[in-house]
Amino acid sequence: MAQGNEEPVGELEQGILRLKDLIDGAMKDAILEAGREMLETQNEMMELLKQLKENNDPAAREAVLKKLKKLQEKLKELQQKLARLQERSPYENQNPAQRTSERQQEAQDLESQMEKIQRLLEEGKIDEAMKMLEDLAKSTQEMMAGLQEDLEDVGS
Repeated sequence: MAQGNEEPVGELEQGILRLKDLIDGAMKDAILEAGREMLETQNEMMELLKQLKENNDPAAREAVLKKLKKLQEKLKELQQKLARLQERSPYENQNPAQRTSERQQEAQDLESQMEKIQRLLEEGKIDEAMKMLEDLAKSTQEMMAGLQEDLEDVGS
């Protein structure tokens, strides 16, 4: 009778592992999608900043600040998704504490850059805000490249 239970239990365990892999894959995809959305929002902000520079239109300034707020929300969403993924795989074949702290530091740096952009916009320093936004986009791309590499390592 014990042998009769082993086969269904083995199938159940395999099913659970497949389900975990599917969930992890979906979470990884969601993390990368959040990063792509951040980059897209940054591109939209740059276009709005160009319009603001040309026209000094208060509506364009408001639109830029709205996009910046959206960008900050996307970063928080990304951080939450990373934390959830980290909770799901705390003992994988990696040094999760180091990788997490590296990504958290990068996210904090992005947050700091966003705050500087906001201050520059409030001070009317459009050219400086545009330069800072370019730096932000580069930092975001670097963080996402590192994340993609980390996520591929976790998946293998």
